[in-house]
Amino acid sequence: MEFELADDLSKKLQININNIVREYWEMFILDGLYSSVLGTSLIFKGGTALRLIYNSPRFSEDLDFSMLGKIRFNDFKKIMENIISKQPELSIKEIYSKKNTYFTLIKFKQEYLSQMLSIKIEISKRKLSFKENIDFKLSTASSPATNLRPLLKVLTLERLFKEKMDALSSRKKARDLFDIWFVGQLLKKEISLPKIKLRKMDIRQELNRLLPKNYQPVIPELIKLCKE
Repeated sequence: MEFELADDLSKKLQININNIVREYWEMFILDGLYSSVLGTSLIFKGGTALRLIYNSPRFSEDLDFSMLGKIRFNDFKKIMENIISKQPELSIKEIYSKKNTYFTLIKFKQEYLSQMLSIKIEISKRKLSFKENIDFKLSTASSPATNLRPLLKVLTLERLFKEKMDALSSRKKARDLFDIWFVGQLLKKEISLPKIKLRKMDIRQELNRLLPKNYQPVIPELIKLCKE
């Protein structure tokens, strides 16, 4: 990604340049995956789906998917290697099959960034029921960082809301707290959170890193919501 564009977007969106460059490469990887034979078997989900499909202001560091049908690990590995091989800035640090997921850690570097950064990719192998137009739909991903517009399957807001509530209960991350608030705004849902313990400092630290400055005033409200 050219420095001039990344720097301009960083200033315009009031977010660290690392997030801009990561999103550029997330879009590149998404375009590669959904242009491949795997595209029909992947359902995009998680915080990055909320940002690139549903216009969430929160930047994300992962690409998360569910399987629709069956994907062989060797096919996934081969396609990921093919996608990454096209760009010298990208490299595969790890790629393997875990009990419930296919996992890949992509490293990327730009000469104007102070450090090498990463994107985590996970495809859930859990056999879940997905109904078209109820649990997932076709949509187009977009980002100000690139002209790429991959067409993909993505979880509906209602299904994303449910998955985010489950995620907040299990892993207790501030990003899930914000995502629940954001989807709740879109769906006009009254939010009733599970009982969780999140430290005020941890909420501020994570969301200050992932939210543009003009959205950071919501952080104290989320802290209050978490304590209710």
